[in-house]
Amino acid sequence: MTIEQLQRENNCLKEQIMFLLKYCLTATSWSPNHTNANNNKYQKGTLVWYEDYVYECLVANNSIPVNNEYYWHKINLGHLLAQEVPISTTPGPGIYSFVSPLVEENEVVSILQAAINQDGYLSAIDWETFNNKQDALPVGNSSQYLKGDLTLGTFPSIPTKTSDLTNDGSDGTNPFITANVLTSTITDGDITHAPNGKAVFDALALKLDKNSTITGATKTKITYDSKGLVTSGADATTDDITEGTNLYFTTARVLATLLAGLSASSGTFTSSDTILTAFGKIKFLIDNIASTYQAILTEVNFGTFSSGLTSKTTPVDADTMNISDSADLNKAKKVSLTNLYDNYIKPKIDSVFATISSPTFTGTVTTPAIIVSSETASRIAIIDTSKNIKSADTTTYPNLTELSYIKGLTSSAQSQITANAVNVITITTSISIDTDTTSGGYGQHGRHTKISNGANAINLTVQTSSNADFVASYEKIGSSTITFVAGSGATLVQLSGTALLSGAVGSKACLSRNGNTYYLQITNY
Repeated sequence: MTIEQLQRENNCLKEQIMFLLKYCLTATSWSPNHTNANNNKYQKGTLVWYEDYVYECLVANNSIPVNNEYYWHKINLGHLLAQEVPISTTPGPGIYSFVSPLVEENEVVSILQAAINQDGYLSAIDWETFNNKQDALPVGNSSQYLKGDLTLGTFPSIPTKTSDLTNDGSDGTNPFITANVLTSTITDGDITHAPNGKAVFDALALKLDKNSTITGATKTKITYDSKGLVTSGADATTDDITEGTNLYFTTARVLATLLAGLSASSGTFTSSDTILTAFGKIKFLIDNIASTYQAILTEVNFGTFSSGLTSKTTPVDADTMNISDSADLNKAKKVSLTNLYDNYIKPKIDSVFATISSPTFTGTVTTPAIIVSSETASRIAIIDTSKNIKSADTTTYPNLTELSYIKGLTSSAQSQITANAVNVITITTSISIDTDTTSGGYGQHGRHTKISNGANAINLTVQTSSNADFVASYEKIGSSTITFVAGSGATLVQLSGTALLSGAVGSKACLSRNGNTYYLQITNY
C-alpha cells in the first residue's frame, strides 16, 4: 500500500470519527443558574452543550462561561439533549406576595417598624414612651382651677371693700394703714407710723440725683463731685503722689549713682551680686589682665583657642595667616595667601618639577592623577613595546562602549555562550527530582528535558526556588509514570486534568510559571 493510499484512508477514518462524535455526544444546555446560592454549582466531570459543542467541567464552578479553558474542556461537536428551565425569580403559582407593612426579601418575610407615615410594629422604646404619657386631666368650670396635685379647687370670693378683710394681720404680715398711724414727718427708726403724702414729697425734694453709671472695679485713685458721689476711678501712678524723703527709682538716677566704696575683689560673678560688688570684680579683672592671662597662655590653651575659631572653606588671595618670623626673634606676623604662594610655595614647586623632565616611576605611584596630554581621551590605556602609556587605537582594540558589553559577566563569556546554546538535556534517574535538578551543569529552565527513569515511578516537584519565569518542556523516555507535584509554597494547576505523565515513550508535558503558580499541560500517547 502506498503512502498516498494510507493518507486517503486516514482522512476517511478521521471523517467517520468526527461524524460519530457529532451525532453521539449529547448534553443539557449550559445555564447561568448553577451557583452556590442555588446549591447546584457545576461539578467536575459534568457535560454541557453550548452553541453546537459539548464541554466537560474541569474544576467545580459557579456557572463560569465555557470559553474559560481553566474551568471547561471543549470536547467536540454534539447535540442539545435538553434546554434547562430557568429558576423563577418573580411571584407565580404557589409563590406568595405581600402588602405593606409585610415585606419579603430573599424568601424572608418581615414587618416594617411603625413611623409617622408607616403602619407597622411598635418598638419597646415607642411603647415605653406611650405608656408613660399623662392620663386625661379632669374637666372643671369657670369657678374652679387645677391645683398642683392635678385635682380641681374652687376660687375664693373676691373682696370688694375693706370691711370684707380683717385688720389683725392674720392673713399677712402687715395690718392696714389707717389715719391715726400717718405722720407728717419722716423720722429715722420710727416703725409705728407711716408718712403722709406731703412728708413723702418733702423728703423726695431733698434726695440726691445719681450720677451716670460707671463700671464697677477696685481702683487706687477715685474722683468725686461736690455731692460726695464717685464719678470715676483709675489706677494711681507715681506721678499722682508727691515725693518725700524717699525718691522714686528712675534710670537717670541709677546712672548717676556714685560707686562709693568701690574696691577691686576677685571672685566669680553670681546672680546675687550687687552692682557695687560686680564692678569690684570687673575692676580686679582689668587690673590683673596682663598677669592673669598672658602668664598662663600655653600651646595647649592657645591650640584650643585656635580650634574654636570659625572655619572659612573658600579662602581668597587677600586672606592672611599667622607665621613666626624666624629672622626677627620669632615674632608673630601675618602674611597674605597670595604672598605665601607667590614667594614660597610656587618657587618650591617649580624647583621640584624643574628636575623632572621625563619622570620614571618605580614602586607605588600615589599621585592623584597622571595626565598624558599627547594621547586621545576615552580610550583604553595600554603599555606599548617601549613601555609607554598610550591610548589604544579603536581600529584594533575595542572602544569603551564595546568594552561595557561584557560588564556584569560572572564567568567566561565563551562558557556562558556555550551554556545558552544547549537546548536539550537528558536527566537519567531512578529517584524523584525537582525543577532545580540539573544535568551536566545545565538546568531545565528554557530547555527541552528528556527524563530517563526506566521502570522507576518518580515524582517531579515544582519549587518556588526555581527561575521566576521558569518554562520547560518534558519528554518521557522511560517506561514508568512521572508524577508532577507542588513543592512548599507552590501551586500546580493541571490544565489537562491530570498530573501524571503516564503514556508511552515519547509522551510530553509543558510546564510554565507565573508567580508561585505552575501551569502543567500533559499529552499522553
